[in-house]
Amino acid sequence: LTDGPLQHCDRFHEAYVPMAGGVIVWVCSIYAYDSNQTDSEELTSALINAVLLRADELPPGPKVIGVDLNCGIADCPGAQQALRCGWHDALALGAAMRGEDTPATYINRVASTTIDTVLVNNLAMPFFLECNVRTFNMPGHRGVGALFAFPHVEPVALQLVTPKPLPSGPPGSMALVQ
Repeated sequence: LTDGPLQHCDRFHEAYVPMAGGVIVWVCSIYAYDSNQTDSEELTSALINAVLLRADELPPGPKVIGVDLNCGIADCPGAQQALRCGWHDALALGAAMRGEDTPATYINRVASTTIDTVLVNNLAMPFFLECNVRTFNMPGHRGVGALFAFPHVEPVALQLVTPKPLPSGPPGSMALVQ
């Protein structure tokens, strides 16, 4: 990424995962602006639109966007634009496949809403298996996990994602990070 609105944006991160046959899977994450911030809706939509433009600039292939919208997907014009442009809400799709309503990812005393999801383009859909919420140690929040069956990952990619022991605690001790 050499220029444009995403160049110095700490709310956007991307990675490329090489697959067999020269296929590259593009994966990115977006952390939207807080809904309490002035102009958050416009800023978030501009961020999503910039990411969609980035995705369009890349060679054809499977593309996956993990997004924390900080608002409901129906309340975000940028997310709605992504869905109109052929992206799919994997969390809603996973729920539909299970015969359930889309689960909430943020729950507090007043309300619960779905503010996180995974957006998937058409070329990633044949590999999609499931998407659901995951509980983790952050009160009120639930993470989103999506599972894909991408065939024949290149050995270099496996080295990048395989859990590795990392030092933790006193010298000589090791902990497995997954």
